Amino acid sequence: VSTQSTGEMITIRGGFNHQIHFPARRCFRRFNTSASKHSSSFEFENLFSTQIPHVKYLRKDPLQEKYNIPLSQLCELLFHPESKYLLFSSLKPILSSGSSSTHLFWKKESEMKEVIRAYVNDISKSKDSDHTVVFMGFDHNSPCFAVDTRQKTNTEGEAAFDLRDLLNFLPIDDAHLFTKAQGLLNWHSTHKFCSHCGSKLLSNLIGSQRQCTNDSCLIRFYPKLDPCVITLVVSGNKCLLGRKPVWEKGRYSALAGFVETGETVEEAVKREVKEESGIDVGRISYFSTQFWPFPVNLMIGFHAEALSSSISLDYQELEDARFFTFEEVSKALQEANEFPLPVQLQNFLLASSSPPPSPSESRRNALILPREFTLSHQLIKHWVTQQQLHQNTFRKQ
Repeated sequence: VSTQSTGEMITIRGGFNHQIHFPARRCFRRFNTSASKHSSSFEFENLFSTQIPHVKYLRKDPLQEKYNIPLSQLCELLFHPESKYLLFSSLKPILSSGSSSTHLFWKKESEMKEVIRAYVNDISKSKDSDHTVVFMGFDHNSPCFAVDTRQKTNTEGEAAFDLRDLLNFLPIDDAHLFTKAQGLLNWHSTHKFCSHCGSKLLSNLIGSQRQCTNDSCLIRFYPKLDPCVITLVVSGNKCLLGRKPVWEKGRYSALAGFVETGETVEEAVKREVKEESGIDVGRISYFSTQFWPFPVNLMIGFHAEALSSSISLDYQELEDARFFTFEEVSKALQEANEFPLPVQLQNFLLASSSPPPSPSESRRNALILPREFTLSHQLIKHWVTQQQLHQNTFRKQ
């Protein structure tokens, strides 16, 4: 893919001589870092990528055998001296204690050699393995894999945790890698049999697909995403936030829901907001997307303008929804990364020199917003930034 700008028009060129043209002004308002005196100085940045590039041709697997047994070069990736592995136990990430904080925990090839050898042996014999391996891409020159094992970890200083508990404390880049790995591994764990004939499915060596083992079927299955919309509804200097009953006290977020068959995403925005809060919305503007691994969703973010103000809750979906003022949201946004540590994680990190801090008592009764790595946070942050810019412009005038 290449881009070319002529000042008035931006052209994006892709494979097969495809070209897409965008008005330069429209494109730059979303994606460029420059801003004129008449435009917003808010720089949109998509924080929701893993920073590890994918190499697509490797995941196509030019395979020779009936059940996707790959060529030797793919085996060489798995056993490459520079390869590293993100370890899970029954879909729970494994962390190591004794460091300054929670962090991404990579295993070296020398530490994983027996596990990988057993996995390759099982796949080559068309057997179910106790391990699932997925290729994540390259970190510089190091092939990166995620490995899920059904065996419990017995290594001292290591423990497995639910990813939902970890996301609030992991560095942003680490969180994105964990979510991608979790999504792929979860897809493998829930797709064991062919939906066409009921026969067993087997993974290829690097986890990019599963194939039916029935000779008369042999259908291949690929990881799928469920599209969801997440919308920050705004009305003047207020925005609409809601909370689910299972969330801790004070937590609110933008409204979200699945896109139904036959709907456009814009229709889904209007329906979900109306169903959950009773609010009608008018103008809708796209913001960004984010993969969310619970279980495998593509979150599509929007801002929408409220046409009504009377809230009528669907209590099966939300416990509460209300309009919060700019001042309330702006204050909460500054403290959005403060979260109480789960007891299990706190005990595990006692060996750490400086475990993540718990919020103050005054913070526990305040409005709590999602953390920075979430699309909901970025929707709210963008709106707050725009409100601040408008206020500054008004004061200057």
